[in-house]
Amino acid sequence: MILRRLFPHQPFQVPLNVHTLMKNLGLTYLLTHNIAVMFWSCIIQGMLRTRVQPVHLKPSQHRRLDDLLHQLTDLWNGALEERIGAYRRAGETISYYDQRKSLTIIRGEDESFRRFSVHAQRSPLHRLDRAFKAFFRRVQAGEKPGFPRFKSRHRGVHSFEVGNPTIRRKGKRYTLSVKGIGDIRFATMPGGVVRQARIVRTSLRTSVHLVMELPDGAAAGASTPVGIDVGINRRVALSTGASYPGVRVDRRRIRRMQKLLSRARKGSNARTKKRGRLAKAHERVRMAERNALHRLTTAIVRQHRRIAVEDLRIPNMVRNRHLSKRIHEQQWGRLVQQLTYKAASAGGEVVRVDPKRTSMACSDCGHVQPMPLCVREFRCGNCGLSLDRDVNAAANILNRASAVAGWDIAAAPAPETVAAARRPGASGDRAYRHAAAVAGQDAETHIGLQDSHQAVG
Repeated sequence: MILRRLFPHQPFQVPLNVHTLMKNLGLTYLLTHNIAVMFWSCIIQGMLRTRVQPVHLKPSQHRRLDDLLHQLTDLWNGALEERIGAYRRAGETISYYDQRKSLTIIRGEDESFRRFSVHAQRSPLHRLDRAFKAFFRRVQAGEKPGFPRFKSRHRGVHSFEVGNPTIRRKGKRYTLSVKGIGDIRFATMPGGVVRQARIVRTSLRTSVHLVMELPDGAAAGASTPVGIDVGINRRVALSTGASYPGVRVDRRRIRRMQKLLSRARKGSNARTKKRGRLAKAHERVRMAERNALHRLTTAIVRQHRRIAVEDLRIPNMVRNRHLSKRIHEQQWGRLVQQLTYKAASAGGEVVRVDPKRTSMACSDCGHVQPMPLCVREFRCGNCGLSLDRDVNAAANILNRASAVAGWDIAAAPAPETVAAARRPGASGDRAYRHAAAVAGQDAETHIGLQDSHQAVG
């Protein structure tokens, strides 16, 4: 069996109690994890972007890629079994570098391992090491541990890193040479310096992910700041009055394929084909939603460099079983993540503010009043402001961000409904009036949020 051939000196046993494992080994993993977090935090603050390019493979290359991915899955399972068995038998810790040495011994004895790149074979070992570090971090934080699991052939390793990627141009195409697979061809080469390359196979296609180092973002040009309120019926509402409708994913094709798969006999070729068709349907939906979200965030960043959003606790919000699916469909966390790095690339910034009472407070005078969800228009009982509920919340978000970050929003265009509904003589200094509405959030908090660039959700 491949696992015994990989690590023959280790017995096959089930995972041990996670709290006992954390108690004995957690300190080493947590220290290493903190160092890794500091390193990647510095990297994220730079201008590193990933560009995805579809690749063109010959039938023989597809077969060799299948062999390599199956081999990487076996390496993951064998390395995981070695770590579990070593601790259960002798209380020892197997590190990533120990398993790299074992891989070197295996490559010297087995021709099937020498035919592929050692950098690709180290990839599952490195990911397993990161999985254990994340496991101990979650245990230490009191979260759900999530012990690393074994991978089946259907849900195995589907990507690997290419060591020292060298890209050459041959005719009208570019090639990336991978040992054991050959030259991988793709059509276009984005600008920038290639720092890392990753080959990824999905149910629809194979692609190369190029991590590019780009020049630093230019200083933000003249653009008005904007506040963004996210929701379900309206995915995004801007403080300028613009809005984008909510997302409803069409799952009819997926449901139909799931029914066909459930009726197929387990282990049959028909079931294998139907499983592949279902995976392709899921992938098409994922890509369509991803592209739509990219178009939305790009359109916002092109018009506004300084963006204010709510610092939502999405894991707590999806506990509502009636709204969890709709909330996940809107992808609020990914939306804020894309806005953050796109605004940074354009020389702007994204500021997160406390979402408390943004829908209940008047964006003009600060008066707070009850606002049931069924009421979609905000009518202030103090100044008489009449405004759409979501637009009023977006204006409050902008006011709070301007009070924290020091933005000048005096020239920011207010929605037409605000100008029409505001009482004569009402004050327009919204930033000063809302400075008290962000209690506990000062300039130091804003600087910490700006430096971390951590995605919501």
